Amino acid sequence: MLKTRTISNRHFHDFVEKHVFDFVEVDSYLSSSKLYGVITGYDNLSLTLTITHIDEDHPKHKETESLYIPVNAIKSIRKL
Repeated sequence: MLKTRTISNRHFHDFVEKHVFDFVEVDSYLSSSKLYGVITGYDNLSLTLTITHIDEDHPKHKETESLYIPVNAIKSIRKL
């Protein structure tokens, strides 16, 4: 069973440190829908979430984007 972790500074940094380069779901005040991607970095102010888009017609064509999400804008985060 997957558990959702609520953000608090200590819990956040412990969780992120343990799950850097893992695929996660982020619920944020900045987006009306949940964000999905790989944690590729973090600091005291933000989390870097990298999202990869794959073209179904041309699977070798991949496009990535990085989202910098302020820590105080994150409601919850969980590993998938």
